[in-house]
Amino acid sequence: MNLCIVFDREAEALPALSLDDGGAVHWIPDDPGFERRIGFYQPSLIVLDLRRHGIDTGEIVARTRLAVPSAVVLVIGAPRNFEAAETAMRAGAAGYITRPANLLPAIRAMRSDRMYVSGTGRQAVTRRIAGGGSTED
Repeated sequence: MNLCIVFDREAEALPALSLDDGGAVHWIPDDPGFERRIGFYQPSLIVLDLRRHGIDTGEIVARTRLAVPSAVVLVIGAPRNFEAAETAMRAGAAGYITRPANLLPAIRAMRSDRMYVSGTGRQAVTRRIAGGGSTED
């Protein structure tokens, strides 16, 4: 598997990763133009560290999906930000977590073609289905 992790230089560090299948892990800072850099690697999975981006999360996911349409996108977002979780999933994220400790289990799930959504993501979906809209808690 070819994996790109777009990381936020100012956020808490993400855990080091080594892939069981020997696939490559590319670490890319979330500077402007990161989409062009991930396009170069054509990864099968992209992890976006968007914990400090809030409502812009959906737009960033959409731009990433345009850069590499075939890639699966996993978002690390802010806890209890239901709006960000909802916009990420609407824009095409296949997974949403809020704790870096969940990164490895989420990647494993996505490699098995399963979705991985944290409690915040599940609550955002539940609120939307229930018709309660999406608000930030």
